[in-house]
Amino acid sequence: MTEHPILRTANLSKSFGSVSVLSSIDFHVDPNESLGLIGDNGAGKSTLMKILAGVYAPSGGEIFFNGAPVTFKNPQDARAAGIEIIYQDWPYVMILMLLQISSSVGNLRKILVLLVCLIVTA
Repeated sequence: MTEHPILRTANLSKSFGSVSVLSSIDFHVDPNESLGLIGDNGAGKSTLMKILAGVYAPSGGEIFFNGAPVTFKNPQDARAAGIEIIYQDWPYVMILMLLQISSSVGNLRKILVLLVCLIVTA
């Protein structure tokens, strides 16, 4: 039996008014895989993470979690499914959230923690 990805997006997009921020994003995270997301400022990394964490609704496309299509109406929905975002602005909050998540869930395979990494160039 082949395991399906824990998280997968298909043709995901996001627009704010007439500005297209994400277009046709397809990616997946397999079981026991860690994924880093790196890109230029303004590339849409934070927007993608906020869609996956239920902060923003996608303008198009689909999100699959554990093989099933999902729609997160808010961060609480995503958190209940096991998806949590750790915001880059709060380094101490990151540590506390990781400790809280890891201590409150018995099966760590069900947790998907997405870290948004920004590379700032001079």
